[in-house]
Amino acid sequence: RTVEEMERTKQFGKEVVDLLRHQPHCRMPFSKFIPTYHHHFGRQCKLSYYGFTKLMELLEAIPDILMVLECGEEKVLILTEVERIKALAAQLVKLLRAQKNFSLSVSQLLPEYNKTFGYGLRLQDYDAASLPALLAKLCHVVKVVDGSDGREVQLINRKSLRLLTTQLLALLMSQENHQVTNGMKLYFEESDENCEDCSTGGGHGVEWVRLTKLYQFARNVRALLHTYHYNQIFLTEFQGAYSKFTGCGFEPRFYGCVGMDELLSAIPQVENDLFLILFFI
Repeated sequence: RTVEEMERTKQFGKEVVDLLRHQPHCRMPFSKFIPTYHHHFGRQCKLSYYGFTKLMELLEAIPDILMVLECGEEKVLILTEVERIKALAAQLVKLLRAQKNFSLSVSQLLPEYNKTFGYGLRLQDYDAASLPALLAKLCHVVKVVDGSDGREVQLINRKSLRLLTTQLLALLMSQENHQVTNGMKLYFEESDENCEDCSTGGGHGVEWVRLTKLYQFARNVRALLHTYHYNQIFLTEFQGAYSKFTGCGFEPRFYGCVGMDELLSAIPQVENDLFLILFFI
């Protein structure tokens, strides 16, 4: 397969996410994929455009997005758990934004979800044993607080979260080389009944936070550019200079990219354009 076909397959993966997000429980029968795709996007799914001759081969080429399950004699397509969590997060944002004060009592969350989207919220779809366990997986989007009428689910203030993320990212990027792989410990308050990893003092949880592979690459690029006048380097010299600087081979596929251009262009898109402003100006 050509690089162009691999790029198209990556774009196809985004279309699959969009398509299955519109299906109940982010799943659909394999037999309905082609007509549903055609109806949703208004065009045929041409396998040759992606370098394949069979639909199943194309679907199996995006394992980080899609799973194919055997349900009796029928195959079922379903988004991976990571993508299902992202889809659910988007749904909860939509649901809570329609509520007064962007909040909803915990007891009303499931009924309102059913009413809004036309199907129930199934905990097993997200590998969660309880609603609190599921909401814990969505802590970047919602929080559970004590309200006047009991426990409430509220949207997180995204502006404050972005500021915290920026500060944490700057801290992680400034670590010494030997600290990058392990990351940093973050301590947080935890109630006794939910505390699984408490310190000897009790009531405190411990979690490790580390840079993703792409951010670690970006950190290395930043350090490399700082060794050059005006923080610039010719693109033709970059690959060799990077390998010499880090002592490691330059492998874009290790970061989920098909080539150097794609990997370098992914840096400012790791979270948002703030990354580019923060580390390259």
